[in-house]
Amino acid sequence: FDAAGNESLPSVPTAILWDKAPPAIILTGVQDGGIYNVTVIPIFTSIGSATEVTMSGVLNGDPFASGNSIAAQGDYVLTVSAINLSGAASTSTVHFTLDKTPPAISVAGIPAGVSYSAVLPQVTVTDAHLTGVSLKLDGAAYTQGVPITANGAHVFTVTANDSAGNAAVSSSAFTLNLPPSAPVSPAFSAVDGVGATLSWQSPAANLAGYRVYKDGVLRTQGLLASLQYQDPGFAAGTAHVYEISAVDASGQEGTRARLEIPAVNFSLDSYGVTENGSPALMRGFFDVVRLRLTSQGAATVLAGPATVELISGAVSVFGRQAPSVSIPAGGSSVM
Repeated sequence: FDAAGNESLPSVPTAILWDKAPPAIILTGVQDGGIYNVTVIPIFTSIGSATEVTMSGVLNGDPFASGNSIAAQGDYVLTVSAINLSGAASTSTVHFTLDKTPPAISVAGIPAGVSYSAVLPQVTVTDAHLTGVSLKLDGAAYTQGVPITANGAHVFTVTANDSAGNAAVSSSAFTLNLPPSAPVSPAFSAVDGVGATLSWQSPAANLAGYRVYKDGVLRTQGLLASLQYQDPGFAAGTAHVYEISAVDASGQEGTRARLEIPAVNFSLDSYGVTENGSPALMRGFFDVVRLRLTSQGAATVLAGPATVELISGAVSVFGRQAPSVSIPAGGSSVM
């Protein structure tokens, strides 16, 4: 414009190039912190620059070109740089790992074939990037440190995974054949002048039979099929130890159930009423019969209950049960 307000013609158009913003780097194929179990191919490009951009890469200190593959296992650091003609530059760095090795599984404590004792698996899993370990016994979850005691065929399986996606599986097959448990609920009863009776319950099904020991000596010939044993040689007043064991079909003898019988004597202390200076039972009246129990042992004994029968000829006239009593060591009590 001049002082009079006249306007000139427009000047010739001129292009102005602004290229001071740093290029943006786009990196594909790997991510920062990534762990991979396959060969990777990092590719890098740039956007956001008005002029030509020069890009370069450095992998673990060595030059690296976009699109090259990385196959070897290990830890990597990739730095990508970009610079345009105006000198504006940017960098991007990623850390990643190649891990193509599955976890290493070691299982000890499981014998091959048949085991005749409890099995306790000992599992060790090693991996630089381990994420999880699964233990299963016959398809069900298993807790490490718990002995396996159920008889029969079993399969123990360990599965391990790492963060790269590698997996490893180890399976061990074995058969468990443990000796039977001790017989259950052993009981002892004795009849004066007749002997003793032992009884018990079976600890398992399909057993071959039982053995009875008295004071450490085997008393049964062969295997006893029933759940009862008669000892006509028992006499009160002498301490004895009875033991009962179960034997399975493969001939294994299990642990013994133990019954310790104290040295206790029974005697008639008093009964009925005094008639003409002598005790007598008055039929039809409430007579009292007292038994004296004397212990020869060195510890207090709980004895009873006891059953008292009045036998006339071969016929039992009546019977009553007396409650249990505590007998002091070397002393006696009346029931």
